[in-house]
Amino acid sequence: SGVAMVTEVGGQGERVDAGRDVTKTPLRRNAIAGERVGELGLAFLGKAPGKVSIGQVAPGGWAEKVGISPGDEVLTLDGTAVHDMSEGGFDLRLSGRPLTFTLLTASALPGGVPEGQQLLSYEADASVAGIGIAFSAMPPAAMSVDKLQPGSWADNSGMQIGDQLVLLNGWRPADLTVDSMKSEMSRRPIIFVVMRAIAPPDVGPVIDEAAGDPVDANEPSGPNVPGEKEVATPDAKADATGPRADADRDAG
Repeated sequence: SGVAMVTEVGGQGERVDAGRDVTKTPLRRNAIAGERVGELGLAFLGKAPGKVSIGQVAPGGWAEKVGISPGDEVLTLDGTAVHDMSEGGFDLRLSGRPLTFTLLTASALPGGVPEGQQLLSYEADASVAGIGIAFSAMPPAAMSVDKLQPGSWADNSGMQIGDQLVLLNGWRPADLTVDSMKSEMSRRPIIFVVMRAIAPPDVGPVIDEAAGDPVDANEPSGPNVPGEKEVATPDAKADATGPRADADRDAG
């Protein structure tokens, strides 16, 4: 698909740290229950102002649909920290809509990170004026990196074309609108969490035990390799002195 939007183009600079592997790291993420959401479809463990985490998630409910999982810790409700609430205040906020959760989640993806993939986190701080990135689509559709402006912060950070956007400042693309995405893109710091296939390791030279010589497994081999001379076999030598060679002598 085509480029949906180029956001915050600019930000020339030197190459920065290449992204932090957060595949197995708890991440902050947001989820919003809109005005049309009735039951949240979850149960809590613990009470405010102490630690509150998700105990159960009802199948097919709002919480499951937005990817909330048992074990996720509730950090804030509508921006207010759980440790600053009373038990009654926490319960009262749960009845309000819209309601925004900020969670510390064991996995940013329902069901976990697929095998062969990794999550990488990239953060641009207040010193970064422009990001220099274009996505393949706009929210709430799935989004991946479509273009990187050469020399921009995104290009220098190590982000790659094809990286799938998992979280933008804690928001899943499915939970964003075009306007809210533009708002998040203007914030600093801004944190991108992307999913990328793990690159296969390079295969180095392999020792040929029979010959005792190292063989580079990445190089082609065989009789038709460019630059290698074909060695004549005994049969080939016999052909050179056969009837054709006799005919040449007779012609002389």
